[in-house]
Amino acid sequence: MIATVVCAFVYAARGRTLVTHPEFMENVWHWIEFIGNTLIFFLSGAFIGKDIVEAFEEGHLHEGADGNVADIDLSGADVGWLFVLFILMILVRALMMLVFFPVLTWRPRGRGSDTYLIDRNDAIVCAWGGLRGPVGLALAIQMNEELPLNEGARVLFMIGGIALLTLVVNGLTSARLMRYLGLTRTPAAITS
Repeated sequence: MIATVVCAFVYAARGRTLVTHPEFMENVWHWIEFIGNTLIFFLSGAFIGKDIVEAFEEGHLHEGADGNVADIDLSGADVGWLFVLFILMILVRALMMLVFFPVLTWRPRGRGSDTYLIDRNDAIVCAWGGLRGPVGLALAIQMNEELPLNEGARVLFMIGGIALLTLVVNGLTSARLMRYLGLTRTPAAITS
């Protein structure tokens, strides 16, 4: 992690003059990001699917007739907690946007550009549309391998469920929210 930060500082100080085609470099990094995200989502889906199939085959997804606790004890309460966590994550993100809004809209007098300043509508979209996926899924995959079966499966279920809810709920409603807030209009349409 520290090496990445140092590399970014060195590149910012000296490396930009060495790159002759910045657009090409940006496209390469976007492609690497796309492949990495695709691999993480694929692996997490494969691990979740494998765990569910194995649990069904071995009869571990329910409590046995003798009253023994199941190895994987996922229940309707876990699905309920998944929705509660999803709503809490959106609320926490909205709270963070509210707390840091003055910093995100501040610009020193007469310096800098307005390019990166955000307004209230931008903050609303950031709070609603923030994806929570690849990093959490990568950590959940690792935890699934390290923790006992029941706990690892629960962590992977929660993180995978939050990533799925984010893609389905937030992803499918973000365009409508942006249209409602007027963020999809071109600058020419806004001025006229």
